[in-house]
Amino acid sequence: MPARQEVITLRNTGTLAADYEVSTRVHPAAGASLDEVLLVTAFDRSSGEIVYEGQLSELHFRGTGPLPPGESASYVLSIAWSNSGTDDDAYQGQALRFDLLLEAESAAG
Repeated sequence: MPARQEVITLRNTGTLAADYEVSTRVHPAAGASLDEVLLVTAFDRSSGEIVYEGQLSELHFRGTGPLPPGESASYVLSIAWSNSGTDDDAYQGQALRFDLLLEAESAAG
């Protein structure tokens, strides 16, 4: 199965530079969890640097520096089926819900 990619853009609409971090909260489902077999990769869109690679439930990365007022930072999230060798039949009909969380605070001291 090909990877699904989405661009997320974070914009500082405040008046101060902000430090930020992105994480996820996965909502558990009954049965086998797709979190066990999906591989998430997050790329910084401007540098191409991989800022995270692993399970969706463990996704966590910080911005590379303070985000100035009015500026934005973009990331590409890629979600793909891993080549873990697991029995794929156990995941038939499963769904996975998650929230993407952003925490930001003033970078001014």
